[in-house]
Formats: sequence, C-alpha cells, structure tokens
Amino acid sequence: MGANIAALNNHESRQTELQKQWKAFKGSAAHEAMKQQRLETLLADPDNLWESIGPNAIKYPFPSSMLGKTELERKSIGIRINNFDNHLANQLATLIITKDDAELGRIIRDMSEQHLKDSVDEYVDDNWRDWL
Repeated sequence: MGANIAALNNHESRQTELQKQWKAFKGSAAHEAMKQQRLETLLADPDNLWESIGPNAIKYPFPSSMLGKTELERKSIGIRINNFDNHLANQLATLIITKDDAELGRIIRDMSEQHLKDSVDEYVDDNWRDWL
C-alpha cells in the first residue's frame, strides 16, 4: 500500500509542477510563437487554407447545432443560419464593390483563424512542453 501512496504523491507532484509550467508558458512569447508556427503550418496545406476561408468555416454567433433538436427547432436554426449567411454574403459583396480591402481581409483572416483555432489549441495542448 505504501508504494501506491508514494506513486500517487509522485504523480500529484508532477501534475502540480506541470500546472505551474503551463501557467508560466501560457500567454508568453513562446506560447504565441508556438500558436503562430502551428497556424502557419496548417495554412501551408492548400486544403486547410481553402477550408478555413470557405462557407464551412463560418462561425455563427448563436447555437447552430441541430443535434437533438425538434423539427421546429431545426427549422428555426436553419432560418437563422440562412439569414446570417445571406447577411455575411451581402457584407462581403459590399466590401468588394467598395474596395474596402482592409475590412474584407480582416473578415477573411478572422474566419480562417477561428476555423483553425481548435486545431492550433489542440496542438499546443499536446506539445507545449517541447517549447520550454
């Protein structure tokens, strides 16, 4: 039993140390550099790039999952999605017509970064100790 307690204490000690290291790493220049490097790696793949700026990359500012929803709820969500998509399309078209390259670029960059955020965060979570 004593070996089990020692192993548990050792594990808890390592976890506490890892949490301290993570707190020091998170938000640091190395953390930001790691996220940037992963984003660049993902965007170097043309499939990731096109996916990250296409219609599947749209993030809705409302719950858009239809899993477990009633037919009426799915219809309502579908209408909201359609309205949002149309609004975004009109906004992008206006920005192209008015040659507002800065705003158009900002929106496309935001879409791409948001779409790839989970992949970047997962990579950082799995590999951050390599950057210490």
